[in-house]
Amino acid sequence: MTENIEIEVENQPGFTLQIYQKAKDVSNDIWEKYNSRKHPFRSMNFYCALEKTFLQREYAYIEGKIGNKTKMFLITSLEPFDLNAFLPGFIKRFSLFVRKWKPRFFTLMMGMSGCLETSMEHWWFEKDFQLTKNVVEKLLDKIREVFPLMRVLVFRDFTHLDSSGQVLKKHLSSLGFGEVLNFPTCIINPENRTLEEHYNRLKRKARASVRRADRLTNENELKLEKLKIDEKSIEQIYPLYLQVHERAETFQRPPFPKEFFKEIMKQMEHEAHFLLVRDKNSKIEGFILGGISDRIYCPYMIGLNYEVASKYQLYRMLLWEAIKFAFHEGVQEIDMGITSYFIKQDYGSQLIDMQMFIKFYPTFVHKIMKYFLNKIFDAPQPNKRKSFKLSDNSR
Repeated sequence: MTENIEIEVENQPGFTLQIYQKAKDVSNDIWEKYNSRKHPFRSMNFYCALEKTFLQREYAYIEGKIGNKTKMFLITSLEPFDLNAFLPGFIKRFSLFVRKWKPRFFTLMMGMSGCLETSMEHWWFEKDFQLTKNVVEKLLDKIREVFPLMRVLVFRDFTHLDSSGQVLKKHLSSLGFGEVLNFPTCIINPENRTLEEHYNRLKRKARASVRRADRLTNENELKLEKLKIDEKSIEQIYPLYLQVHERAETFQRPPFPKEFFKEIMKQMEHEAHFLLVRDKNSKIEGFILGGISDRIYCPYMIGLNYEVASKYQLYRMLLWEAIKFAFHEGVQEIDMGITSYFIKQDYGSQLIDMQMFIKFYPTFVHKIMKYFLNKIFDAPQPNKRKSFKLSDNSR
């Protein structure tokens, strides 16, 4: 189902908003403009997988046009959200106590640009399009109309890499949205270097950990392989994913259901794969779910057998294997994602700061909550470390 609404916008007559509920209803041309970085986990196929997996979630894909020309695109979603994922310890304990009588306490309907499984900017604006405060006001009105049960709206993620985002966040701030810190993401830019050149730039301890992981791989007769996703491998890797999820400390949310991996298998047949570690008896001890395009590689998710993870240095082994794979494929960017910042910086990642803008509805609630936004939503920020040798003077 789609909805086409003409709205009155200052200095831009004939501006219309087209609302789509399914990713496949949006034209390929719009997806190519929106995902110009060609990130495998920002593609139409990935959103199709998410739609099939998280059935309680609603989507609104918003296209802005003047005449027949697309001028902007914004992805939004709505779902029940447990605020305990963000709350500091003492508030979380109070929340859990209250839930003995009110099970949905601190659970609310959250609207968001993009969704929890994606990151970076979730919008695209044509260069000649005037993103005025009036346009943003109309967009917010339409989002509230599409999601009438929404009680908080989160725009994410703003970075210094996105110039149009700087204009958007200025308008959101003037409209009462509060700025909070999200977790930074980790990016490796190969810049046409070989893997050997990248390795030689790393600091001494990082190079030593790579060599140690390689030595443990050989001594324990472990095998590393890239595998096309299939139902059998999903059954084998899913318990390993759950082991990692149960130990997550940075961001706690319900685990991805097994259906997520099955939908990735169906929707992203040519983009997604597993990198596996097998022991000498061919048992899978660890995996990375990765996605690749001709520009970006992203090791999206990891699973480990914690009975042997430390013994075999599985995490470092898999992380370096993912980097090796990306360099071999000749991508321009490796998106290493959030968490495990110490090791990822060791292996050459640079941290990209990300901010979010948040507003509660109705307005009187936001007037109270705005004083607590940073206390509740600010993500702890990792220490930034130098990834490379001080003597490295290359590009």
